[in-house]
Amino acid sequence: MLPLPPHVTIRPDEHLVALIHPDFRVQTLWDALLTTLWLILGVMLTILLDQALDRAWSGLGPWLLLTIAFFVGPMLAQRILAPRRPYVLTDMRLIVDAQTEIALARMGRLRAWPTSLVLQTDGDPVSLTHLINPPAVARLIHDTLATTRRA
Repeated sequence: MLPLPPHVTIRPDEHLVALIHPDFRVQTLWDALLTTLWLILGVMLTILLDQALDRAWSGLGPWLLLTIAFFVGPMLAQRILAPRRPYVLTDMRLIVDAQTEIALARMGRLRAWPTSLVLQTDGDPVSLTHLINPPAVARLIHDTLATTRRA
């Protein structure tokens, strides 16, 4: 039996199908992309501000970049180094985190994106993020759902 995360308890009438682990590398690439886009936006805004005020172009400057690095760097490091809990799939439900679990009977459409999977339920949609192969995870959930409906 696979070791379960501490927030998961399996009921006596259900069986563990899979632990779906978010990938650290996908999260790192996504965070790096967002950080780069924010820095580009910051540079573009300072250039536009310099042009609007009719002053010489100053750009971000080394001190502002250093300040951003000291403020954003530790936050990014904490986010990247924080352990990610796996999503737990049983034959009756999908446990996303300590507060979110979805009964397989409530699941509707599964939409796979390049690094995430969106599950449409009768309530709000739920996202599984930072996945290497979302179509394979969708197929696993679909097969589990089909097996459960046949039984």
